[in-house]
Amino acid sequence: LKMAAGRSKWSLWSVFVLLWALPSCTFAFPEYQNPITTQPPLSRPKETPCIVSIFEKESLNGYYQVAKSTYNPPGECKYPWKKVILEFRGAAKGVQFDRYGALWIGGVEVLRTTTPEPDNRGIHWYIEKDLTQYSKHLDSSNLTAALSIPNVVTSTYTSPLNISVRLAFYSFGENDQKPAQKPYVIPLKNPTIGSAYPWDIIGVTNNETYSHRFSLGIQNGIRAYIDLYASAHACEEFWYSNPPTPYAKKIVRFMWRRAS
Repeated sequence: LKMAAGRSKWSLWSVFVLLWALPSCTFAFPEYQNPITTQPPLSRPKETPCIVSIFEKESLNGYYQVAKSTYNPPGECKYPWKKVILEFRGAAKGVQFDRYGALWIGGVEVLRTTTPEPDNRGIHWYIEKDLTQYSKHLDSSNLTAALSIPNVVTSTYTSPLNISVRLAFYSFGENDQKPAQKPYVIPLKNPTIGSAYPWDIIGVTNNETYSHRFSLGIQNGIRAYIDLYASAHACEEFWYSNPPTPYAKKIVRFMWRRAS
C-alpha cells in the first residue's frame, strides 16, 4: 500500500506535546536495546551451507533509493536444496523513525519488513526466513535482487540504515530423500524492472482495483496458492483506530480492516 510523505496528524501532535513538555531537552529518541524475539531460531541441517551474499553493508539514506545487485545460485551446492535460509542483518545509529521495506529476488517479494528505531549508541537486528519453497525460483541465474527501505537522513533524522543480506543453501545428505518437485513461483507483476519505484507500482489507495494477467508456464499443476503482503502507511498507519465513517463517532476502539 502506498506510503505518503508525511506521518499522521496524531504522530506530529504527540511529538509537539513531547517537545513542549521538555523544552530544555534536545530532540532524541529514548535509549533502546537490540531487538529480540521470543521465537527460537530456525532449525538448520547439519551440513555446512553454501553462502551467497546479495548485499553487504548497503547504506540506505534516500527515500526513493533502491539498491540492486545480481543474484546467482551457488556453484558448489547444486539444486535441489534441502533448505534455504534468508539472513538479513541491519544496523542503525542516531535518530531515525521505523521504516518499512521489502526485498525482491527476480521480481518475487521474499521479505516485507520494518526497521526498529535506534539510539545514539546504535543497535543491530537480525531476521531469518525459510525460503526453501522458493528453491525452484532461486535456481535461476542473473536475477535482479532489489532492496528498498525508504529512509530520510537529515540534520534531525541522522541515521542511515546499513543492511546486509545473504542466503544460506543446505544440500541434501547422501541418505536424505529428495523431494519429487519444488513449486514454481510466479510474480503477478515485477515491480523492480528498470528505474521504476516499486512502491508506486504495488501501491493501492482508496478503492482502487489492481489486476494483472499472467501465464502459469506449467501444465498439470495440482495446487496453487498466493502470498499476499499488505502493510498500512500514512493515514492507514494506525488502521486499528480507523472505523468506517458511519461509526467513527459511535465506536471508541474498533479494529476494522480486511485484505482479500
